[in-house]
Amino acid sequence: MHDVDHDDQESPLEPQFDHHPIRPPRQDVVGDVVFSERWLALMDEPGDEMDEVYSNVMLNHILSSMRGPLNQRRASVAASFIRWLGSNNGQAFLRSAEDHAQAQSTKPKYYAWLSAWTIQNFRERNHGGGRILELILSPEANTPVEFSSDDAEVVEHLVAWLSSGKGEEFRSGCQAEIQRRCKAQRERALHA
Repeated sequence: MHDVDHDDQESPLEPQFDHHPIRPPRQDVVGDVVFSERWLALMDEPGDEMDEVYSNVMLNHILSSMRGPLNQRRASVAASFIRWLGSNNGQAFLRSAEDHAQAQSTKPKYYAWLSAWTIQNFRERNHGGGRILELILSPEANTPVEFSSDDAEVVEHLVAWLSSGKGEEFRSGCQAEIQRRCKAQRERALHA
């Protein structure tokens, strides 16, 4: 056993990262906007008393099993995946993951969610020959970009988190807000 020189260790304080997606939410797609707004709000939530010395508390918690420190790229990848969940494809993924979880009720829920993500992200012609993650991380629509194994791992951790109680609470809140805004849009259109 050897002594640890605490002066040589990195400070637990890290910069507050920008939690906006690589490609901004499409303002005409309610789901994109809602998931992005609620993600930003979640990322701004303070931690409990033990966490207050750190910034990026929630993202640090979600990605806690990953090697290496949190960085801006990881924050941007996470925000981009969350934005995508509000799209039609993202909504279909959420339904598919829930269906997988119900069908595999004897295993941990996150196994089913990760299985659903693997299927969703499989390289297919109907994705323009790319993986969904290549499209999610692109700054331009329908223009696949390469992603790193670290990017993929960020998304895997997010998918596992989405199956948790806090993740389910986040998803449910987003869905309720999407329904509320869509209803308000329909009512405005009827009275216009």
